[in-house]
Amino acid sequence: MQGKKNPKIRGREISKIAKAIKICKSTTTDKAEEQGYGGCGQKQPKKITKDGCEIVIEFEESPDDQVDRKRPLSAEEAHRILKNIDDLSCVALGFDPPRSRPEWMIVNLLPVAPPCVRPYVVLDSTLRSEDDMTYQYV
Repeated sequence: MQGKKNPKIRGREISKIAKAIKICKSTTTDKAEEQGYGGCGQKQPKKITKDGCEIVIEFEESPDDQVDRKRPLSAEEAHRILKNIDDLSCVALGFDPPRSRPEWMIVNLLPVAPPCVRPYVVLDSTLRSEDDMTYQYV
C-alpha cells in the first residue's frame, strides 16, 4: 500500500481488501496476537451507507444474533473505532501518526464564543434577533 502515492488509488485498494474481511482479527502470526495485535474480534458490517447526516451500518444476518441488522453508527462509536487503529495501519491509510491520526477527523470539542462577542441584533426599535454566529452554533 505504501507504494501507492495517489490517495484515491490507495483508498480503492484498501476498500477491496476490507470488503473480504468478515471479523476483525489479525492477519499476521500468532506471536502478534500474543502481543495484543490480534484485532478486536468484532463482526464487520456488510454494507455502510450514508443517509442524510448519519452513517448506517448493516450486518449479515445470522441465526444466533438478537441485535438489529441495520443501525446508525454513532459519532462516539466511530471515534472509538478510529482511535483503535494502530500506527502501522495509519501509515498504510496515508496518515503520519505523530502529526495526524484518523480519530482527529472527528470534532469532539467545539469552542464557543461567549455571548458578549455575539450580541443581539436590533431589527427595529422593539425587535431583537440572535446574532448570525449564534444561529451557526445552533
